[in-house]
Amino acid sequence: MKVQTRHRQSTSGRAAGRRPRAAKPAAGKARPAPGRKRWALSRLGALERVQGWHGINKDLGLKGMGITVASFPAGEGYEHPHFHAEQEEVYLLAHGRGQMVIDGEKLDLEAGDLVRVDAPAVRALRSHPSSPSVWVMVGATPGHYREKDYTELEDQPAGF
Repeated sequence: MKVQTRHRQSTSGRAAGRRPRAAKPAAGKARPAPGRKRWALSRLGALERVQGWHGINKDLGLKGMGITVASFPAGEGYEHPHFHAEQEEVYLLAHGRGQMVIDGEKLDLEAGDLVRVDAPAVRALRSHPSSPSVWVMVGATPGHYREKDYTELEDQPAGF
């Protein structure tokens, strides 16, 4: 089996047609034996139709991160400033317009904007006064993500 590893970053700097270098599988790191289902699906539907808060950790069986999807009417949100001991967070404004205050600095956001916030930074968020919003919030403790933690199986079809 031919194994190949690559960074999941922009390929704009890569020479046309050049393939990533092959990597050796990590010693003692065999793929788990098949048997139990190793994935989960949760359907929220169209994000602009999401109502309220949806913590989807249990639905997906997450162990290393937390994901919440929340919608707010215009001018409302999670306006209680908070911070974390260790958990950094990423906020994706998926629909509408929104605002965040991070360490006293106000940000005006539009759909598609992503904001990463360090654990000790004090933050709050809401919909813009003129627009409802839908947010996807992901939190995780730093130090566990491994950028190169995947192996491509080049000689196997994906099954589409």
